[in-house]
Amino acid sequence: MPLHEPDRYRILIADDEAPILEEYNAVLSEEPATVGNGGSLASLDADLFGDAQHTVAQPTFDLCLCRQAEAAIAAVRQSIDEDDPFAVAFLDVRMPPGANGIDAAESIRMIDPDINIVIVTGYSDVPLLDIVARVPPMDRLLYCKKPLQANELRQFAFALTRKWYAERELQRKILSQTEQLEGANQQLLRSNEELQAATEAAKAAERAKSHFLTNMSHELRTPLNAIIGYAELLQEEAQSRKDDMLLGDLGKVQKAGRHLLGLINNILDLSKVEAGKMDVDIQDATLDGMLVDIEDIVRPLVVENGNVFEISNDATVTEFATDTQMLCQALLNLLGNAAKFTKNGEVRLEVTQEGAEWLNFIVSDTGVGISDDRLNEILEPFTQGDVSISNEYGGTGLGLTITKSLTELLCGRLSVESEAGQGSRFTISLPIRRAEDDTSDSHAA
Repeated sequence: MPLHEPDRYRILIADDEAPILEEYNAVLSEEPATVGNGGSLASLDADLFGDAQHTVAQPTFDLCLCRQAEAAIAAVRQSIDEDDPFAVAFLDVRMPPGANGIDAAESIRMIDPDINIVIVTGYSDVPLLDIVARVPPMDRLLYCKKPLQANELRQFAFALTRKWYAERELQRKILSQTEQLEGANQQLLRSNEELQAATEAAKAAERAKSHFLTNMSHELRTPLNAIIGYAELLQEEAQSRKDDMLLGDLGKVQKAGRHLLGLINNILDLSKVEAGKMDVDIQDATLDGMLVDIEDIVRPLVVENGNVFEISNDATVTEFATDTQMLCQALLNLLGNAAKFTKNGEVRLEVTQEGAEWLNFIVSDTGVGISDDRLNEILEPFTQGDVSISNEYGGTGLGLTITKSLTELLCGRLSVESEAGQGSRFTISLPIRRAEDDTSDSHAA
């Protein structure tokens, strides 16, 4: 884009000779008709800076004429105070009886670092390198010999004022972009602070929830265990009296109590996992012995719904290191679900081996299965496959969540394949290792 330059530029001229000041005034104050070989100033601008489409309007110059260096310095200081700075200063070197033009240039540069300075002299015994050293930077300092031609003077004034404006415009844009960047940084800092505060609040809420669940689980389990215990005592008394009706009712109380106790234990386990308080105790385990224990617990649950239960072990390893209690709990959760959601079908537990590194515990059934739209959510807390399933079979929807968490604590992974009406297949994959391979025999998650 072309720069929209102002119509007026201030130029400072310092020379001790009045006729020279009058010549400056005449050349720069008039509206020149031609430049060079009869061409207009706009034509010269096009030749120097591009085609006519990119030229700018010719500015006018507001001249400040001074006979002494001290007056020029005072004029620059006043221009800065009034926020109306000079774009260019033409300074003669010799201006007796006071300071010379080089001294004035050095002082002016300290007052206004952005001004373009043109040292104009007929004779000077000060080397150019010394002048540059005293009045940096070089790109804002020119050194010219007298006498200046009118066309040269106009060209200097025109080019240097445009250069001065372009530099100020660049500084303005840099400052604007810097302010925008600082604003964006401040917004980012505020967003980070808000995110950190939200994260801390979420962590605090999570801790409060886990603390509440833990306390409530303990508070509920104590009276519930008492109810189950009293029901057992009353069952024994009803048995001795041969009161079959009372015995049946007490059996229902005991069964409901144990069901409720299982739900409460699930909530307690979830709160322990989320609070990072679930201990993992890695020990060598015998695979066949663990499978026998699982079968003793699960088979009565499976056959209750008229199902067939099968266990197969195709692994070549006989021992591996794991937290047996944790793994058994995860498998019992899966097998319990399979038994609950399958009627007059099959429930299987298969053990396979992948090379020397992984053991797969596969729990499959021919039960109700899980629809595709619920499959991705089934491992989330308090989630079940279907509302109708929840209404029919009950449960909290925590079993699979806990199973997934326990599997991850054992450095394994849980995967699921299912189809509505065709059953489900859950796989717990665990690394094969020995207890001494762990960094410690027992550690907290």
